[in-house]
Amino acid sequence: MNPFLFELQCIVDSRGSLSVFQPSKDFSFSIQRVFFLYGVPPLQSRAGHALKSCDQILIASSGSFTVTTENLVVKNEFLLDLPNQALFIPANTWREIRSFSPGAVCTVLATEVYNEKGYYRTKEEFLRAQKKRET
Repeated sequence: MNPFLFELQCIVDSRGSLSVFQPSKDFSFSIQRVFFLYGVPPLQSRAGHALKSCDQILIASSGSFTVTTENLVVKNEFLLDLPNQALFIPANTWREIRSFSPGAVCTVLATEVYNEKGYYRTKEEFLRAQKKRET
């Protein structure tokens, strides 16, 4: 499975906008952890890893940032700049997040709790593991 963008339900009225993600309704996604990336200095990047078995959804709750994803088949770049848009990133996908606008907040929904052993920390290690999975 490759990463993909999807729209969150958006309710707009005279009081403003409300975006909703309902895992049981939108698609099967068991949220075990939620975290936020914010205050990222200009020219700094985040992530630079792949997760072995954890899927994630990224949302630009405020501001904007760019996410580059890569697996053995395809490399994509996504601009997240709307709070009613989300990016699904499946396990075994390399990701880098950069070009954070001032005040940007990246909300991350994850299917697993944090586990240091669940990460590929270098691209070389990730690519070796993916090639081994294909054989």
